[in-house]
Amino acid sequence: MLIPHTGCKEITMSYVLIVDDDEEVRRILGIIVKGMGFDIALCETVEEVQNLFPENEAEAKRIDLVAAIVDGKFPERAGMAPDDRAGEATVKHLRLVRGAIPILAMSSRDPERITWGRPLPKPFTIPVFKAALTELVSPIQPEPS
Repeated sequence: MLIPHTGCKEITMSYVLIVDDDEEVRRILGIIVKGMGFDIALCETVEEVQNLFPENEAEAKRIDLVAAIVDGKFPERAGMAPDDRAGEATVKHLRLVRGAIPILAMSSRDPERITWGRPLPKPFTIPVFKAALTELVSPIQPEPS
């Protein structure tokens, strides 16, 4: 998990949370996301996400989280086998403590079955990933009248 703790009450950088049990995937996506101008928070398990964003509202909101990139299948806790429900459990927790944040849901199996975020089928190219994240975090533009 990469979150600098400076003792400051506010972090000015906008964070994107990346949740995946594959360290290499987290590392590569982190490089891409940082290159897009965001800072990153990296988690491997649901438990890490829950620790980073506790149910205590003040603590959960100390990080300016603008989006989350969540794998569809990863362990709930360290040492456990990957679970198909972990992505959904992570998003449920994030929405409980942070409200409606944009979610990019990575999946190599049946991405059309994902109902808890914008599906991003694996494998994907860097341009496809960047376009999906950009679309996800761009403010909704009002329709011209």
